[in-house]
Amino acid sequence: MKLSVLLGLILTILLLGTPQQVQAESGARIIVNLPSRTVDYYEQDQWVQSFPVAIGRAATPTPLGDYTVQEKEENPIWYPPNESYSVPSGPENPLGYRWLGFSGNYGIHGTNEPDSIGEAVSNGCVRMQEADVERLFGEVAEGTPVQVTYERIRLLVDKEGVATLGIYPDVYGKQDITLNDVRSKLIERHLSAFLSDEDLTQLLGKAQGKQVPFAKVHRLEVNQRILPDYAVTLANQLLVPIKAFQDYVPIECEALPAVAIGSDWYISYDCIPQLLGGKSFLDSAKNCVHIVLPAIYFNGVLLSQRVTVNHGEAVIALTEIGRALGLSVTYHNWAQIAKVGWYGVPYVLIDGEPYLKISQLRTSLNIGSQFDEAKQVYNLTYPAVPIDYSCDIGVLADFTDK
Repeated sequence: MKLSVLLGLILTILLLGTPQQVQAESGARIIVNLPSRTVDYYEQDQWVQSFPVAIGRAATPTPLGDYTVQEKEENPIWYPPNESYSVPSGPENPLGYRWLGFSGNYGIHGTNEPDSIGEAVSNGCVRMQEADVERLFGEVAEGTPVQVTYERIRLLVDKEGVATLGIYPDVYGKQDITLNDVRSKLIERHLSAFLSDEDLTQLLGKAQGKQVPFAKVHRLEVNQRILPDYAVTLANQLLVPIKAFQDYVPIECEALPAVAIGSDWYISYDCIPQLLGGKSFLDSAKNCVHIVLPAIYFNGVLLSQRVTVNHGEAVIALTEIGRALGLSVTYHNWAQIAKVGWYGVPYVLIDGEPYLKISQLRTSLNIGSQFDEAKQVYNLTYPAVPIDYSCDIGVLADFTDK
């Protein structure tokens, strides 16, 4: 190999990474589900596409387990079991024109019998339509995870957020399922709230052998953290689960215009800025609701990620201010003024706790505040106005001299 070609190859690997590295970054994986006779292709835990397949017959089942793509081969040669001859690539080759080997002699491949797709007829391999396997072949690299599962209950959420449920035949006689099994699967995927038992019973009557849509959901990100729970669109209204905010904002469901869905409470997406502060937007391309709730920093150090909004105005707990200043806080429910160290400050009671409006920090406690709209951060600084201790020092000096 010429030196220039070798150097070019090394540079390409350094810049672009090996196929395995690129694959790891994309988060690609393949799930073969035997009862539904499908191959699901995922990227970054997002379902991309499903392909119909043929699987092993009951006598020669496709092996369950976790594997990886061990080899990729175009125009594979077929070596019939227990025979001394081989079949070259071409219309007589039952492997088609693409091979993705994942375990010994088992692989995902094309077929010269397209009518077999959807059946349990192979010697254990997974057959795909030629156009489908060529597309999958182009997407994955060696090392891509391959999981062969046996799930009669199949839940999918597509890129647009359409959630579907399907119930499939017990093709190998391995798995009995009940209504409770379906409910458990919905709970596991954080989709249980969107189907009552009555709805679920009706849906199961329609979902035999096919995917039936039951909800339009959206991924949910709060303060740059993807949550397991979904937002949902019902009757053209986008709703967000209240429990998504409970780590950041003290919320009483009864005090909000909340909607009960199953055992969970939801609020309208449009109400979030007014009720909780912060900002939010729906990324339609990624089908993700992004919410940024305010945080409070005190002299550059994070003080709190729980910013309460009271009558449309941000307030902060006096106990948190006292902790930041190293001062004690005393108050009485019947009084209008609380004591923070030697400061007397007005306050409002929220759920029995004293709060101060952030807009009153400067006049009440000599704490300056600036709000970073882009980052949704309140930056508090103390003291806002330098404190002149010279008089105190003079008094202390006089006292010491005596």
